[in-house]
Amino acid sequence: MVDYKAQISSMISHRESYFPVMTMLYNLYNNPEPGGRPVQIEAASEIAIVLELIDVGYLEPGSFIINKAFSEIKSLWYRGGDPFTETGSAMFHQSLREGNKDSSKFRYIALFLILTILLSLLFFII
Repeated sequence: MVDYKAQISSMISHRESYFPVMTMLYNLYNNPEPGGRPVQIEAASEIAIVLELIDVGYLEPGSFIINKAFSEIKSLWYRGGDPFTETGSAMFHQSLREGNKDSSKFRYIALFLILTILLSLLFFII
């Protein structure tokens, strides 16, 4: 029997690994190499994620150069331009908004703790 909860949990945790790679590509897009030279993506884990994102339809295949020897991928280069498809851009910006929600929650908690400490100090002073 298939444990669907475990499978979905595994898929969600794997999807979280998309965001750092998409952030890297977003930064490369906004800060291109001088002269428009392609940038090599060297880490095997990043290459695997980029290829998966291309396969899923979040990244434009034309933004990358994939060097293969037989069925083995030798290198992957980002050649420039907008790497995101329309769907990929929407997913990336949604992830950014969700991250901002988490940081705003932290700010509210920190503000609450500071106010609590200040009120308790004021109570002890009076």
